[in-house]
Amino acid sequence: DVTNESISFDLEIDGSTKTITIANADLLGAGNGGAGSYPGSDIADNLTAVINNTFAQGDDKRYGTKVTFDEGKFIFSTGSTGDDSSISVSNVSANTLALLGLD
Repeated sequence: DVTNESISFDLEIDGSTKTITIANADLLGAGNGGAGSYPGSDIADNLTAVINNTFAQGDDKRYGTKVTFDEGKFIFSTGSTGDDSSISVSNVSANTLALLGLD
């Protein structure tokens, strides 16, 4: 049952890469058997909080990342602008793909 596992993926923001790992209970809320039964906007809010907390640690901090949910898709954006602003998702776990559709 994929809903009892964690999700994980690498997120690169403006040249800094960190692994994001979230227990499904934290992502989906206790007792919410899967992403289909939990609003995408709430999952996006939870992802935003974990990503910003993760990137606030260490020497290479990044702030202002936001995840939104629109038309059935998660949209990642950075808090930075300009030519050097970038964001990418990689090393997506099978559980992450199954629950969130990230690839």
